[in-house]
Amino acid sequence: MEACVKRLYYFLSTSEELQATLAELADLQSQLADAHADNERLADEKQVLLESLCRQTEKLEDSRTKVDTLQELLMREGVEPETVISGDTDQQLFAVLKVSLMDISKGVVFIRSTKNFDTYRSN
Repeated sequence: MEACVKRLYYFLSTSEELQATLAELADLQSQLADAHADNERLADEKQVLLESLCRQTEKLEDSRTKVDTLQELLMREGVEPETVISGDTDQQLFAVLKVSLMDISKGVVFIRSTKNFDTYRSN
């Protein structure tokens, strides 16, 4: 009879240990599900941040290209870019662009007149 009691006690303690282990596993499964949800959320946030970074990088590259182009125009007109920064930049850039457009217009007029002359000569 004492052996039966020992055996029963052993099974009861083993059953309690198994129940505790199952409870721990359930907690770990819950933590794992939470971690997966966090990972998905972080992956979504990472994607949004990467897209934003790409857009900002493109804007920065566009701005750099515009600055380089404007600096070239300024240098062609004999204006040092550093002197433009000290004054009203919008007005100065507008003036440089206006002069550049006038130069382009003169070039177009010259090309047209040359074509008209060539047409006249061939007749």
